[in-house]
Amino acid sequence: MPSKKVGPHKSKTKQPRQRKSKQQSKKNESHLTEYEKCKQSLIRKEMGRFKKGKLKQRNKDGPVVKSPKQAIAIAINYAERNCKNKMGKKDHAIMKDKMQQNLHKKKYKEPITIIDVKRGIQLMRKYKEQKKYTQLRHLQRDLMAKILMTLPTKQGDAPVPKIILREIQNYIKNYYK
Repeated sequence: MPSKKVGPHKSKTKQPRQRKSKQQSKKNESHLTEYEKCKQSLIRKEMGRFKKGKLKQRNKDGPVVKSPKQAIAIAINYAERNCKNKMGKKDHAIMKDKMQQNLHKKKYKEPITIIDVKRGIQLMRKYKEQKKYTQLRHLQRDLMAKILMTLPTKQGDAPVPKIILREIQNYIKNYYK
């Protein structure tokens, strides 16, 4: 019995998903920036260590990581720390766009994340180096407004996480040096 047609060109039987060939995946990697390639390779390396059971929580002393989510978080953090110096203009432009989207979405209803704060601080440092003081002031204003507007209004609400406050404190200390 032939399969029943659901739509104009659809059948009920599920087609297996085709995998990308190595050539196709290499073609997609060719447009990556040096920073993205560095992060990608380090994340792959760390996830390989996790699969072998050799990824540890705190350098060499900590216990072995068992959760895949925790392994991903450790790998991304490690990659971001070690690939900072390879950021180019394109990477900063991408970061700026993401930052602007996150600062202006949902009009202060969602709390700000530590990733947004770190991105913002990185951009502020870049603007200061390039002497783009107007953009620096705008970003500082927007970031601080987002943090202040997401502060708890009721007694039961959660306060701003300490890690966000610590990042801002370190930025302010280094800003006036």
